[in-house]
Amino acid sequence: MDSVPNPFPNREKGEDERLTDLYGRLPKDNIARLLSAEDNLEILEADTVTNAAAIVLKLQTQTYTERWDDITHAVDTTWEDVDLSAHGVLEGDVCEILFICKFGVDNDIGVRTNGSSLSRLITTANGVDAVSQTTMNVVAAASSLIELYLQDASDFEVFLSGYWRFSTS
Repeated sequence: MDSVPNPFPNREKGEDERLTDLYGRLPKDNIARLLSAEDNLEILEADTVTNAAAIVLKLQTQTYTERWDDITHAVDTTWEDVDLSAHGVLEGDVCEILFICKFGVDNDIGVRTNGSSLSRLITTANGVDAVSQTTMNVVAAASSLIELYLQDASDFEVFLSGYWRFSTS
């Protein structure tokens, strides 16, 4: 077996099983085990004669885009689709939604991925003449849609305060 340079000079071969596997030649079953155990690894090519594999580590990066967009709607006690595409949101982005209760009332509010049947409702519990705020996160579905619920829309302002975009390189 040919020697492959150690890409981790501060670690010895065999110190970590995954690092040992990354050094070069792998038995076929180890390739499958390694790739199924590590979602961030991708096999580029495999040679079934020598059992050699070229493996690349896919790194996930994230960026946060700060926004302050009013997405308040006027429909009470129903889940309503909200299209965030005009605000730069793409499918799969994680959106930060800010609910501001303008009056001292208890109301159910919520946000969920479009098409979900999950009842992601919370009840605001406010004192008399209180103003409160709550933040929830939601993944945008196809067409940048989310679903928003307000028990009494006149009691709230709702903002897209930002979103995270994840990418794999």
